[in-house]
Amino acid sequence: FLQAPTTLAPPAVSLSMASSLSGCSSLSVDLSSSAGSGGRAWQTPVFSAYSADNDAWAIASYLNTYFQFSPPTVIPSTMFPDDGAYSISVTLCNFLGACGSTSRTVNVMKSSDLVPSVTIPGKLQRTVSRNSALLLVPTAYTMNCNGTKSTNKLSYVWSVSSGRVSMPLLRTESSDVSKFRLSPFRLSTLTYYDIKLTVTSQVSSKSASFSLSVYVQQASLVAQVSGGVLQSISIGRTLSLSAAGSYDPDVSGATGAVAGLSFEWTCIQISPVYSTSVCPLTISGETSETLQLTADTAAIGTESQFTVRVLDSTRSSTASVVVKAQDSSAPVVTITSPTR
Repeated sequence: FLQAPTTLAPPAVSLSMASSLSGCSSLSVDLSSSAGSGGRAWQTPVFSAYSADNDAWAIASYLNTYFQFSPPTVIPSTMFPDDGAYSISVTLCNFLGACGSTSRTVNVMKSSDLVPSVTIPGKLQRTVSRNSALLLVPTAYTMNCNGTKSTNKLSYVWSVSSGRVSMPLLRTESSDVSKFRLSPFRLSTLTYYDIKLTVTSQVSSKSASFSLSVYVQQASLVAQVSGGVLQSISIGRTLSLSAAGSYDPDVSGATGAVAGLSFEWTCIQISPVYSTSVCPLTISGETSETLQLTADTAAIGTESQFTVRVLDSTRSSTASVVVKAQDSSAPVVTITSPTR
């Protein structure tokens, strides 16, 4: 009959595991190198875990539930809720009841692999108008090993270039640095711009970028003649037709010649006989903003159509009005219609 020794030497417990974890790595826990089992199977080990920064209860619970000697037990990265130092202790006993304990500490740095995800919803190639504001609203976040997204601790840097030339004066005007906003008329027409957003995690210092292209299209000129689409002139009187309100939507705060526009006026008779070669009224200023008309007695009862062609070096637009010549005793007629 064998009895256990009165004095038992404690087992030499060997807890093998990594001293640091980064990103979403799991932790392998191995007790297979422990000595002093007495030639028989070990009793079930008892684990405990502690962290001054985070709740480590789930780690101990996982090991006490799922630990096995072979193969080594793997603790999923999700068991570590956040960065910090985690101390894992184990008590291991042999069949004689002799027990030994040890502990190891692992430093978890999940945030070291936090890489931002960044997109700007919409097309990668966009067409905009010069007279409209440009607003880009990105979607950016980091995701931890638990699948939780966070928009905190991110820095945003916008840059603009055109033809590979940096344009540092085109900076976002938004008070929210995550958004890119430019006021109308900041960009040039018929020009491509490359806009790049770089988002950096202030935790991991890792960055991600997203780029898109913006083309500024040229607007159509808008020709306008003041006074309505149907006007009248009395015999012996003068009538002015003004196209000074014509404008280029790509030019801010200016109309007419001040906006760089040129003018060409033409006249045709539409009543009582249609003729493209006859103008019953006397005209002057055919290439200016304002056309001066004079009617003599021969023009009584005629209707004329005056068309102004507003143009610059590449574009043109037209607007027309009809002018009726009448006796001075007849009432003056003006009919207006929307010009836009």
